[in-house]
Amino acid sequence: MEAITLIKGHGSENDFFIIDNLEQRFDDRAKSDLSRILCDRKNILGGADGVLFMEKGRQSPHLMRIFNADGTEALMCGNGMRLAGRWSAGQLDATEVTVENVTHLPYRIRVQEDFFRDVFGISIRFPPPGLEQDFIKGAPVVLQQQAIGGFDEKRAYTAITMPNPHIIAFMQHIDDQELEAAGKAANDNKQLFPQGVNVSWTSVIDDHTIFVSTYERGVGLTNACGTAMVAATVAGVLRGDLPPGETITVRNKGGFIKVTVYEDWSTLMTGNATYNAHYSVAVDGQDQILILSHVTGNEQEKYELLKAAAARQ
Repeated sequence: MEAITLIKGHGSENDFFIIDNLEQRFDDRAKSDLSRILCDRKNILGGADGVLFMEKGRQSPHLMRIFNADGTEALMCGNGMRLAGRWSAGQLDATEVTVENVTHLPYRIRVQEDFFRDVFGISIRFPPPGLEQDFIKGAPVVLQQQAIGGFDEKRAYTAITMPNPHIIAFMQHIDDQELEAAGKAANDNKQLFPQGVNVSWTSVIDDHTIFVSTYERGVGLTNACGTAMVAATVAGVLRGDLPPGETITVRNKGGFIKVTVYEDWSTLMTGNATYNAHYSVAVDGQDQILILSHVTGNEQEKYELLKAAAARQ
């Protein structure tokens, strides 16, 4: 059994393992299998929402491949990209880096030391999202504040690609059990959503604050989804609930991030990139994980102060 070096971290408590795959040790089949094993919430590591495989980029030093807990690959993950940005900045000893996603789209990333007290922060500049959708069969190309026939005709949704597919509904009160049921129904309906879809419900707290809860395809109900929070902010600007060009606080079950939507619809997301532990592990023939060594830091203690501040808002 060969040792595997892991970093476990989170963005808004959307948690991931980070693996250095610069030398292509793991092919796509191995990535999928390893992700299912590592992300199992019943394992000795406590599982995770996904695994970030850091590889060499085509235009940039590094590229992030993200595999979900079910072994499927995602196009993009905002919370994961913050962790990838921290990893890349550490590798290059830099405060500004560019990391590509699987489609080689480059994301400009900056270490943000003043995000919140001693919490390690990362800012990511996103290109303009797609406001035309092709992931809902039979729906209008531009879907804004409309019910989706055959899915949920009680609520009005906006469809946005980041480039992963999102549908966002706004409501006064969010029931996570109902959201989970809606998310499962959407992702089980392959005729309507052949690629699957991320389903987010959003509540407007004031003209500079929203709360977002997300059912993430390939994962399920999450503490937070980075691209969903950006997409929800864009949807809020489209609705006229939120001002463009100003910083919006996006709260979630795992804390909060900051998002700005610019006039060209590009966005800036700033949030934590917290490392919880470093591991050396091995996986045996029965897919059991053996911990060879591990080191746990105190970054989570600092992050708890951010969560407490978010709860008081």
